[in-house]
Amino acid sequence: MINKIKEILHSSNILPTVSKLTPLGESASGAYVFSADDKYVIKYTNMLELDGQEKSLKKEYDFYKLCDNRFEIIPEVIFQYSSETELLIIFKKYQPIKDNEWTEKLQSQAMEMCAQIHAMNATDFTELFASNNANQWDENTHNLAKSLESWSKLQNKFPESIDIALLKEMYQNFDGAISCADKIFIPKTLCHGDYHPWHFLKNGDKAVICDWQNADIGNGIGDVTFFISRGETRFNIDRDKLISAYIQHLSKYANIELDKNVILKQIAVSEFDVSFKFWADYLQEASLEAVMGIYSKMVRSYKLLV
Repeated sequence: MINKIKEILHSSNILPTVSKLTPLGESASGAYVFSADDKYVIKYTNMLELDGQEKSLKKEYDFYKLCDNRFEIIPEVIFQYSSETELLIIFKKYQPIKDNEWTEKLQSQAMEMCAQIHAMNATDFTELFASNNANQWDENTHNLAKSLESWSKLQNKFPESIDIALLKEMYQNFDGAISCADKIFIPKTLCHGDYHPWHFLKNGDKAVICDWQNADIGNGIGDVTFFISRGETRFNIDRDKLISAYIQHLSKYANIELDKNVILKQIAVSEFDVSFKFWADYLQEASLEAVMGIYSKMVRSYKLLV
């Protein structure tokens, strides 16, 4: 694989003097990531090796092409190459952001960046997403009964902490609880789709957000919700401050005015939906503390909705 990458670089006369390619790992989507002479990062995809992620990676490739380094919050692209079976992107190298670096200032910056994404002209990306969306998850195929079963297994492990009657009530009222999201009007915007702290990189004081495979046009509040819910598992977050920062920046960059209560309800819908459907499977071997962190959030969100 390294020889193949060097062959592409040489034939394209891009970084022809690269002497060292260091593997950085394989992304969750199946792409391989390398450091090139500690100055650049190369993301290489062999489409023939993938199992269902082809469209999302092609969408990300086309997204970077379309952005053409116009946005400071998106990683700088040095070069892109594609064939029928391969994708290769060379990025300027940035540094990861550690958990202890997520100060209030940096968290507020993340909300400003989120607002900047949602202020981008969504119509510029409509054709891209229409042709490349992967439809990786069909909501209609999800089995809520299996989710209840998974939560019930956790209740058997921690019977004093998890209320089985409440779990059954949430299962019975699930559709009604999340239906209030349909009554909340939020303008459709460009969304990152996987907006969490571990997709942020830095170069000095400048931060960028990477991994755009799940980008789409939709409800941008999902980006805010996901950042908060994932961040809370690793460092201290003041929800009210972050939501207020997002509202302020969205008004500034997009001239969109949102009420905090609308966002809080949307967050509750998202947290209840994701927690009930998906989290129990991942928590089967987790500690009581980890389980209760998700369970308590799920219960809190549910009670806000009914």
